[in-house]
Amino acid sequence: MNYMPFKKFFKNISYRLFLEEWKLDSHKFSFASEVDKKNIILKNMHLLLRFHQFNDDDFITQMNIIRLLSAELYYASNSELDADTQLNLRERILDLINTLNLVVMNENLECKVIKEFDFSEEQIKKYFSYNKIYSMIASIFASPFIEEQHYYSYYEYAYYLAMYLNLHYFSNIENINPDINVFIVKLNTQFNMINAIQTIAPVDFNVFVLKTNKWINTIKYKKLNKENK
Repeated sequence: MNYMPFKKFFKNISYRLFLEEWKLDSHKFSFASEVDKKNIILKNMHLLLRFHQFNDDDFITQMNIIRLLSAELYYASNSELDADTQLNLRERILDLINTLNLVVMNENLECKVIKEFDFSEEQIKKYFSYNKIYSMIASIFASPFIEEQHYYSYYEYAYYLAMYLNLHYFSNIENINPDINVFIVKLNTQFNMINAIQTIAPVDFNVFVLKTNKWINTIKYKKLNKENK
């Protein structure tokens, strides 16, 4: 299937065709939350592809998978995916990964971030049970850079970025979670994210930090809080 250039990617046509091709609900998985519709993960991937002078069009399928996983992450964080839909989705994603011969890493960075905190089982289930999705997003994100010197740092960067964005559902500047430790975990996640991009681009890492913060600042928190109710 021929996909349109990156500059038209966010018009959704390519993504809808992708969903139809893989027999996924184009209505359900085209939904973008207030965080996801800013395409912050994909914008970072685009920046890194440009940084390495790679052609965006060569990685449209990876971008579509990341967008699909972002939709899954939203539904998972809001407990809105039934077991059958989630199983079907996971099977399709694994088929895609196998088709592209991609390597999926499974290191649980989420667990590392929260290990020093004493969260209850209920809190862990609600806020910190998304390792599988984070690791798949990060693995797909890192796949174009598999031959780069700091390949693992690309995985770390995308993992922590996905985790940081997801924690906006639970702890943001207008609605800080009653447990301040959730907010602290978000800050620690951001710190790890910055360390990873500094390893990747020691001279230009501040460009990624500034742009990502700019995109995050465009998130409308009132809409985000409404989604979380």
